[in-house]
Amino acid sequence: MLGAVQGFFLASLLFTKYRSHLANRYLGFLVLAYSLFIINFLLSGIEVLQRDYPHMLMILSGLPFLFGPLHMIYVSRLTDSHLKFAGVHWYHFLPFILYKLFYLQVFFLSKEDLYAIFVQIDQNDRPFHIIISSLMISIVGVVYMSIALVVFKRYSNKIQNVYSSLDRVNLKWLRFFTNAALFVWTIVLLQSILSTYGIDISPFYTVVPLLTSIFVYATGYIGILKSEIFE
Repeated sequence: MLGAVQGFFLASLLFTKYRSHLANRYLGFLVLAYSLFIINFLLSGIEVLQRDYPHMLMILSGLPFLFGPLHMIYVSRLTDSHLKFAGVHWYHFLPFILYKLFYLQVFFLSKEDLYAIFVQIDQNDRPFHIIISSLMISIVGVVYMSIALVVFKRYSNKIQNVYSSLDRVNLKWLRFFTNAALFVWTIVLLQSILSTYGIDISPFYTVVPLLTSIFVYATGYIGILKSEIFE
């Protein structure tokens, strides 16, 4: 919960105080998505909400599909100030849109039937479509983090002989930011693979939200204390 609150605070700063830099707005949306993901994870673990308001818990499902594209676009914009958000960029959000369209069907289920699915998941007996969607989320995340690293590497090579002290700070921050995200996504992918083979990973469900919270805190700590990064 503290990680989510920190994320909302950081996002508000990025949308207001530091909004002049377009890259910060993408980072703001990314941090906001992280915070909503943490909140949804917390709420989804409350049995009374699963039983009485299961459809509400599905509204924020699929948010991790946004993490990779937003991160990649943020890195691209930060390393190229002339980059404009064009129509082609919307294709990066196609996996999220397809996911939401597929799971529209759950809103036609009765409250009891949807609650039964939550119970099934809690018992580590996840339906096949949930296993596949979780695997797809993790693959998309790893792929986009890898693309972001390629973009960063090209930028690093381009300016390695001409960068200023501020560029050094941004490069160091960007390297940490992207490698940390790739580390988390690698764990998510490993969990998805183990789950696909029927291995019980329920004791480790909180690892990713915990790492996400630490990631948000690190973002705020580095960004706010070194405000020249956001400026």
